[in-house]
Amino acid sequence: MQDFAGGAASLFTAQSRLEAESPRRRSDTFDEPILRLLLNGVPDKAIAARLQVSERTIQRHVRILLAKVGARNRMQLGQILACRSNPHPHPQPHPQRLTEFDAQILKMLLQGQAESAIAETLSVSRRTVQRSVKGMMSRAGAANRVQLGWHAQRSGWI
Repeated sequence: MQDFAGGAASLFTAQSRLEAESPRRRSDTFDEPILRLLLNGVPDKAIAARLQVSERTIQRHVRILLAKVGARNRMQLGQILACRSNPHPHPQPHPQRLTEFDAQILKMLLQGQAESAIAETLSVSRRTVQRSVKGMMSRAGAANRVQLGWHAQRSGWI
């Protein structure tokens, strides 16, 4: 499995300089560990167990993280983290390319559209969109949508 967490460190290095002047809120202490665990494919329930908080608390912090970086969904969060960790990436060649259909779905997801809206736009079922996303996750070796967004940015899929 690829190391997706490398980009989170550089994000927080730059962010820590900005936050040094302002007092840290309690919720900020969860940002880095949650991001690292998400980028490593750990599900919310397992993150909650590791950090000894409720799953609902993790979900709330993920929403806060999305707002902080300006992402609409978890996949976009992965894409943004990949961009921030390497602002001028040279896409690594990936042996498995996306089909036109998968590329359309990925583009719409990264724009923040819901699966149901994508399905309606492409005149397919929501389940077809879900299968496409699962297939892309499998090809990318991603355990979650954060990793898929990270991989899509780093490999030149988008």
